[in-house]
Amino acid sequence: MKPTKRSDAVPVLFNIKCHVQQLGNSVIFADISHRSEYPEEEEVLFDLSTAFQVHSVEHDGEVWVINMTVTNEGQVVVQDYLEATRRETEECSVGIMFGRLMCNMGQYGKSQRYFEQLLINSKDEDPAWVEYNIGRALHFKGEWKKARKYYDNAYQRMMNINPHRVLNNIGAVLKNEGNYDEALVFYQRALTIREKYYPNGHLDSSASLNNIGRVLEAQGKCDKALDFHRRALIIQEKCCPNGHPDIAYSLNNIGHVLESQGKYDEALDFQRRARVIQEKYFPPDHPHIATSFNYIGGVLHCQAKCDEALDFYRRALVIREKYYPTGHPDTALCLNNIGRVLYDQGKYDEALDYHRRALTMLEKYESSKHPDIASTLNNMGATYEKYNRPKEALDYYQRSLAIYQKVLPAGHINCKTVEKNIRRLSSKN
Repeated sequence: MKPTKRSDAVPVLFNIKCHVQQLGNSVIFADISHRSEYPEEEEVLFDLSTAFQVHSVEHDGEVWVINMTVTNEGQVVVQDYLEATRRETEECSVGIMFGRLMCNMGQYGKSQRYFEQLLINSKDEDPAWVEYNIGRALHFKGEWKKARKYYDNAYQRMMNINPHRVLNNIGAVLKNEGNYDEALVFYQRALTIREKYYPNGHLDSSASLNNIGRVLEAQGKCDKALDFHRRALIIQEKCCPNGHPDIAYSLNNIGHVLESQGKYDEALDFQRRARVIQEKYFPPDHPHIATSFNYIGGVLHCQAKCDEALDFYRRALVIREKYYPTGHPDTALCLNNIGRVLYDQGKYDEALDYHRRALTMLEKYESSKHPDIASTLNNMGATYEKYNRPKEALDYYQRSLAIYQKVLPAGHINCKTVEKNIRRLSSKN
């Protein structure tokens, strides 16, 4: 075996059986021993779409041995994926779809670098689609300003053809920045185009409906939000195979609105249904799995099941810290949620530490008027109030309210909550 200086490497030997006559031309492979630095190892290189059936994993001394057989099922999976992706992305080439697949798997950095090279080196790919997908990878990484730059470039190239995807993703950037009214404008523009092109329903239309629903929920308009999410789910159940991840996304959204409405048992049912789909479709450490863990933790917290909630929040945090080692707003959300549970358990020192870490991360990635920053400031104010430090608590409450009043409609529940905190604290002085 090839030596390595890495301390975290585990030696693994793949013992692969390949029934060549049975498989025929359905699996592509090649003997590359003559090109290897270690020709005695008799290395074989299999095509990207090759699938393997794992029979056993055994520990043989210092080496793990994985026994498996080549199967042609990969060809079916790849074909289904290509057809589904073509339906979703219209005229995209296989090269574009490969980069999107990396992004869908959570490999955002690899996807970004792939498309950046494609933009430089490929004369065959549509530069609008390439720039759009660079923006998409940056968007998932939480680098919204950079993503917006690429989306704007793609929009300029697409604006006279069919720019609904770029409009939708610009709306997503604005929503993430806390600019809800502007986000709704872009989402509505994208939906109008999509409903015109796809009058009988399409996954793109369901995505727009879900996005509008998420903004409406953020604005405290839960009944309207729920209607949009349910409309999205109807389209997805019509257009998608059973167990498609887009269905899980709508289930997550519906569950989150039901949680906001205090319907915790219903909310938990939707979140668990979403989790089943995601765990079947995605690898166990995918960010979408973390999203489900976070949502389930939220419902359990509302039900005062703090230990269970904390477990789900911590599992979500582990995944997000792995994917975003330098920080991300989603990681900050996990930190805040853990802090809130610790606060309810009376562990104020630990709670404050998590909220401070969340605030530092949010101030790095989000605008100073973002609602997530306001929420964190409110959490810190509550913790300082428990410490009997009213001046500091009041300062955090007032900073929180100032942000909420800029971005949320009058009478929003978050504004009322912070106003109540300020009145309570002021009355004591």
